[in-house]
Amino acid sequence: MAKGKIIFLNGTSNSGKAAIAWHLQEILPEPYLHFSIDTFLHMLPERFMTTEDNEPTFENEKQLAALMPGIISSIHHCILTFASQGHNLIVDHVLLNQDWLKECITLLDGYPVLFVGIHCRLKELDRRERQRSTIRGLARQQIEFVHADKIYDLEVDSDNFDAVECANKILQALENGQAGEAFSRMRLLFTLQ
Repeated sequence: MAKGKIIFLNGTSNSGKAAIAWHLQEILPEPYLHFSIDTFLHMLPERFMTTEDNEPTFENEKQLAALMPGIISSIHHCILTFASQGHNLIVDHVLLNQDWLKECITLLDGYPVLFVGIHCRLKELDRRERQRSTIRGLARQQIEFVHADKIYDLEVDSDNFDAVECANKILQALENGQAGEAFSRMRLLFTLQ
């Protein structure tokens, strides 16, 4: 069975990954499953994610922090399982630390992965958070870490380009055969460390 192709979108909360993924699904010639980290996190009871005023409680934050490493690792293994069954995926992720990145690179060794950095200015992220019902300040907490020490096959600016334009740039990169270079380069760097 052929391995599934993976478009791996990495960016903060509210950076536009989901909208880009939806547009990609419309323009890609083959079917791709939208594999969102949010889908898995919404499996948790809502009280672990937010309170009525859309802010997590301290106790829930502690419990969620204890659960998160196992949940994230399980998500990464699910990505591998789907791709190993030949499913093409658009992965919508927020890679906040090196361990998460290393696990993805290790698990997806030999798979065609187009690693895409989704960038957006903090001012625009804050505006989007105010406009949507998401946790305030989440993107601000993530922005310092999400792109740190990452090498991408492609980087897009979701602040200055809309989701359709970003999706078209990603499609063009796929057609130009850019997939796989970033993960291979980072795998080599991690091996040398």
